[in-house]
Amino acid sequence: FDQLVPGYAVFFALFGINAAAATILQEKEDGTFRRLLIAPVQKYALLGGKLLAQFILTLVQLLVLFGIGYFAFHLDIGSWPAVITLLICTSFAATGLGILLVSVVKTRRQLNPIVTLVVLITSAIGGAWWPLFLEPQWMQSIAKLGLTAWAMEGLNGIMILGKDFTQVLPDILGLLAYGIICFVIAMRFFRFEQKTA
Repeated sequence: FDQLVPGYAVFFALFGINAAAATILQEKEDGTFRRLLIAPVQKYALLGGKLLAQFILTLVQLLVLFGIGYFAFHLDIGSWPAVITLLICTSFAATGLGILLVSVVKTRRQLNPIVTLVVLITSAIGGAWWPLFLEPQWMQSIAKLGLTAWAMEGLNGIMILGKDFTQVLPDILGLLAYGIICFVIAMRFFRFEQKTA
């Protein structure tokens, strides 16, 4: 359970970005963003509100799953501050990945298969279903392209290997960097209005 609960919590959190990304794409397709742009609010404040809601929703989902795991399956949490910090950073990175996908994908029809593919691949090689440290070193290196590997390496380190906060700090920083990189790339390509042909 110390492996499975965190793994599936991260897995489900990544699938949650599909719903948030779909609502943003729907608002772009329906022209809602265009109408909102005439309001005396900065464009990025509108987008920021949606992203903040997704961040909070993802974080609450992770905390609820860990809470259930702790009380129902007696998870060995280890360091609560380190686990909570990892969950906050995982939620931040997942939110960044969500907006990156929204900025690259143009329609809701394209979104679902792309999110499914990204989530399944990064979960499979990122340690969501088995400990990351059991994989060959080359696969662990490739897995770091997805946020699942950073989250699971930190969570496995604390819950299975008994590491402390400072020992999982590289994973925390990796998740923060992942989220920031996703946000920077997304802001470069995000369009509030759909281009008309």
